[in-house]
Amino acid sequence: MADQTNPFKMFDFQSMFSNAKIPGLDVDALLAAQKKNVEAMIGANQIVAEGYQAIAKRQIEIAQSTFQDSQARLTDLVSSADPEQRMTKQAEFVKTGVEQASQSMHEMTEVLRKSQTEAFALIKRRMDEGVDEIKDFKAA
Repeated sequence: MADQTNPFKMFDFQSMFSNAKIPGLDVDALLAAQKKNVEAMIGANQIVAEGYQAIAKRQIEIAQSTFQDSQARLTDLVSSADPEQRMTKQAEFVKTGVEQASQSMHEMTEVLRKSQTEAFALIKRRMDEGVDEIKDFKAA
């Protein structure tokens, strides 16, 4: 198994920055803010990943359903002896297919919109907090 040690273990950033002793800079607060930034990015990425997983799962369900429905409709279409009835069934088959495809696309678009909106809200909330933290840094 590969060694999964932290490649940055030799760097203790908190010690490095706190030893720098920059006047007017609260290193602990700065590092805490950066940690919150990373956590917000991880959270946003998790939300988006879950949205894409939901889309992938739904696409599989749609493909399976479409395949089963197509088999049934094609069997029905082939069993019709009357050419006029075949044309009517074929038109219905196409119309239903287009309606289902449109509905599926709308559904998947809505899932993506929702996950991206949630991710953006998380990042925006963190940005707003960051602005407040910068004001606090300046005041300190």
